[in-house]
Amino acid sequence: MQILGFNEPKKDIAIMSAGIISYIADKNGDYVGSAYDKDTEVKYYNFKSGLYNIERILSSYEKELENTNVSNINNVLNNICNHIKKRMIIFVFTDLSGIKSIEENTLKKVSILHDILLIDINDAYMTGDKAYDVESSKYIPRLLFKDEKLHELEVKAKEELTKECTEKLEKYGIQSVTINNNKECVTKIINLLERHRYANIS
Repeated sequence: MQILGFNEPKKDIAIMSAGIISYIADKNGDYVGSAYDKDTEVKYYNFKSGLYNIERILSSYEKELENTNVSNINNVLNNICNHIKKRMIIFVFTDLSGIKSIEENTLKKVSILHDILLIDINDAYMTGDKAYDVESSKYIPRLLFKDEKLHELEVKAKEELTKECTEKLEKYGIQSVTINNNKECVTKIINLLERHRYANIS
């Protein structure tokens, strides 16, 4: 089940964000590649230039990844460390659960070898307001999303997980941004790129 505000699947927000970043990189004369996990198998797309390459990567990702896909971000990052030796900027698209699943040794290794910028695709609350299940195209039953105690527990759990993940990323100097919906993509991504640029200058 995917739950998100604004009726936007997390995959759509990730694709939009990746498209914006890829377009900026291409305009800057950089090569764009991709690596993602599909049911424990890491899929690679070699670094190339041009809009056709970007469209191929994004369309393949959209077609191949289903809601039932078992993804292992830790496995992807370890594969990148083992196979890509040239230092580069790596954009990681995941959520709080994905950040939590990354092992400390992996974060340490990948942050030494590469510049890591992380985009956290935020989960909407399942309680406290109208929650929409984008898979079944139905709203969650009112008895669930209006339960105040459930909402308090959900908010507290999310705050604790956010704090844990933020501290984990900061420990290894990894800058991140949280995106809630497609409308935020451009502004949040530009902000992340600016922070990365100024961090390298200082």
